[in-house]
Amino acid sequence: MLNSDVFFRILNSGENHLKYIKEFIDTYNLPYRFTDDDSNIAPALLAKDGHLVVKTSWDYMNIAVFYVPSLITDNQKRWLDINLNNFKDYEYLGFNNYSEVDGKVIEEKIEDFDIELSIINKRYLDFRKRFKVVGRVIIVPDEEQIEDDLFEGIIVDSENHVDRYQDFSNKYHLGYKFSKDDFLVAPLTMASLGHFCYNTVEGFGNIIIDIPKTVTKRQYDYFINNKEMILKYSDRKATISKNIDGKFIIEELDGLDLIEKEVKKRYEEYKKKSEDKGNVR
Repeated sequence: MLNSDVFFRILNSGENHLKYIKEFIDTYNLPYRFTDDDSNIAPALLAKDGHLVVKTSWDYMNIAVFYVPSLITDNQKRWLDINLNNFKDYEYLGFNNYSEVDGKVIEEKIEDFDIELSIINKRYLDFRKRFKVVGRVIIVPDEEQIEDDLFEGIIVDSENHVDRYQDFSNKYHLGYKFSKDDFLVAPLTMASLGHFCYNTVEGFGNIIIDIPKTVTKRQYDYFINNKEMILKYSDRKATISKNIDGKFIIEELDGLDLIEKEVKKRYEEYKKKSEDKGNVR
């Protein structure tokens, strides 16, 4: 599995989908070699190996084809939840579902939106059962430091949330070396750098949010657009840092209302600073 964001490209006139599939492969150093005749084979092979691929075309009619892997991950499910309805009105909407039966890969074609939605939900549940997902780390970076929109990683079996923070540090060359005992230190460190962090513990229904001093537009939009995700957890807490008389103080907020109030306050401060910068000549 790739610990990465959505790979999205728009084709220019005369371009082929395969051009950008090859770019995806090169970006993540995947062991595929496709010829120019493999435009249909390539997305199928990627889906068989776990990647959700969507091809659209508007040349003659609005066409969207989904290549759906046998297991739907958290990242994939979230993207589908946000975007799938946008494709309902395409003139053609098809789904190529891949699964493995007795060691053989089976392709099933579905053209019914509601049936496919049921299949996707089942494949997501299968993913969570198979990998014993015990938690997640979601980081919305400060866009002035990191271009990528979102970092997300799951925690399975005996892993620790710190493992995903170490992945984040490694990916963006931040230079941190966290120990297994740094499960509180790691998210607070990233929040102190300006990154907005979410940590979940699935079995206990917990989510802990580490709010940075400044909440950027991207971070605010993500929070507002994902309140329903937060509400799925029965225990919702957040940490904020304050500098009081030169001392670094960590304060805990309990409940979505208090959390949202603080997020909005820090976003309004960010907007005001941004506007003030824009007014300087």
